[in-house]
Amino acid sequence: MSPVDLIDAICEFLSVSVKDLQLKTQKDDIRPPQIIAGFLPHKNPKKPELQEEDFPFVIVRLISFEDISEKGGGAGRDYAQAIVKLVIGTYSHDSQDGWRDVANIATRVWIDLFKKRVIAKRYRVEYPCWFEMPEVQPYPQWVGEMTTNWIIARPLEEIYDKEVILDGEFFR
Repeated sequence: MSPVDLIDAICEFLSVSVKDLQLKTQKDDIRPPQIIAGFLPHKNPKKPELQEEDFPFVIVRLISFEDISEKGGGAGRDYAQAIVKLVIGTYSHDSQDGWRDVANIATRVWIDLFKKRVIAKRYRVEYPCWFEMPEVQPYPQWVGEMTTNWIIARPLEEIYDKEVILDGEFFR
């Protein structure tokens, strides 16, 4: 249940979520967005014929993870949270409507994630979730980013059989 496993689970979820979306590529083919964990693959300028087209895509990128400890009235709550960014990219020469493909992918993912809330039976998406589309776009490519918050398992402390006193505090 590591953050890396979370990325793989999100990729699997997204491959089902967006599989019926048919979008243009740079070569005017039609296909669903490819789902990529981490970053786009590096290009080899010496072999352009072997390069796969990048657009359309959804990149699933781990941004951070941290332990959270909420102390409040009662027992409180300890858990871990991961921030995952979905970078969405499409390709369109339509300068008035090209952005719509990015927004449609983001909307589909947002709806599907929050209808289910739990993926792979162990990761829960939480609010807030936000989407932004930069005002400056690398036309004819269109990009947007969706930031998601996930509850993940946190490491549990091992309990030893011995009693120990450290700095005046009793530990078991």
